[in-house]
Amino acid sequence: TPVQLISQNSAFMVSHILTQMERADVPANLDDAEHFPKIAWKTGTSYGHHDGWCVGYNDKYTVGVWVGNFNATESQELNGASCAVPLMTQIFSTLSFYNDYNWLKFPPHLGMRWVCSETGKIPSNWCIALIPDYYIPNVSSNEVCDHMKMVYVNSKETMSYCRSCLPKAGYKEKLYPNYSPQMIAYFDLYKIQYRKI
Repeated sequence: TPVQLISQNSAFMVSHILTQMERADVPANLDDAEHFPKIAWKTGTSYGHHDGWCVGYNDKYTVGVWVGNFNATESQELNGASCAVPLMTQIFSTLSFYNDYNWLKFPPHLGMRWVCSETGKIPSNWCIALIPDYYIPNVSSNEVCDHMKMVYVNSKETMSYCRSCLPKAGYKEKLYPNYSPQMIAYFDLYKIQYRKI
């Protein structure tokens, strides 16, 4: 008996993401993206380049491709995107059903809303780049974007103030990226420049 593990809305959202062609694992040698099969797909490469894989699916077929050496020898040229994806697309291309076949159907209870392109959260007053995105009513997070925060600084922007230590004059409000302590520690450790309060 079939058991549905995730909701119809969630399944659509994941599948929609995996059908997109603007992503890091699109093969660099893909000559004809226009004729790429209409499938959802994901790649993987093992640590040390011992093997690579790609799994693609639509509502009728699931195809998994593994590439590698049977003796587990590593090869820097071995990865899922450039080795497994072309084989998977050839397999799907032998199946004629995918041409002009829109198998991914929009569920009736899924919504669309504008979100911040930086975080995917509901935009705050300081978000300037907005994009449309799917959401599941009463399930998806309603958290407001916090990637920027207003800070009180002196006129030269060399000192910041908390609300309780604000001087009577000589300060201004300025927006700064709201990085987590972990990201700030990472930036500092690797000497990465960032807008520091």
